[in-house]
Amino acid sequence: MFPRVVFGYNSASEAQDKHLAFSTLQPLGDNLMKLRQLALAATMAAVGLTSAVVTTAATAAEQFFPALVYRTGAYAPNGAPFANGYIDYLKLTNSL
Repeated sequence: MFPRVVFGYNSASEAQDKHLAFSTLQPLGDNLMKLRQLALAATMAAVGLTSAVVTTAATAAEQFFPALVYRTGAYAPNGAPFANGYIDYLKLTNSL
């Protein structure tokens, strides 16, 4: 019915040969992607471990108390005075 049009190739057999050559490279592309993901995961793990070791060594003699307070938003009228009092309390206990 319709004429066979193959863009960029001299014949349909040449296009089929190129397609077969490309399809044999597909597993290499998948393995390359897995290798890239593995390298990225290993790099992120190394960065995470070194930052954890440095943080632990730097604060070995201190204890961290987070100030989980609300200073903005809907809870600001009650959160800001509580936050200020909490910080003052921590400063007081550290000065003793």
